[in-house]
Amino acid sequence: MKIAIRKEPNGTIYIDKTAYTRTYEVKDEEGNITIQPMFTEEELSKEPYNYTKVEIGEGYLDCIGLDFNDDLTFSVDKYNARKQSITNGKRIAELKSLLANTDYQVLKWNEGELTDEQFEPMRLQRKAWREEIRSLGG
Repeated sequence: MKIAIRKEPNGTIYIDKTAYTRTYEVKDEEGNITIQPMFTEEELSKEPYNYTKVEIGEGYLDCIGLDFNDDLTFSVDKYNARKQSITNGKRIAELKSLLANTDYQVLKWNEGELTDEQFEPMRLQRKAWREEIRSLGG
């Protein structure tokens, strides 16, 4: 897939994922309709657009500016690291929610409503959740 990309003087990277696929209909005198591209590659490469054409795989359609190198080449490593960070963040939030949702059992054990034997499986589970949070960078 071709995308249009440019880097602003302040370092911000802008991506237009549809610049090369936008089209419009042209009707001739006989009523025949043809589909024309909205922009040519030459038009997109000049003012006011100043875009560079970059090819990315179909699996990377959700790419963002952070996934590109300074020379505007796509970095699969940066993309994968960002996606893993999002995945890790979601898992950390899920684990913290599990801890919060079981805090009441800690209170019950602390107040003597649960015996050590009754609380032990939950204590071990909560310990495992905290260890996983730490391993994910949380």
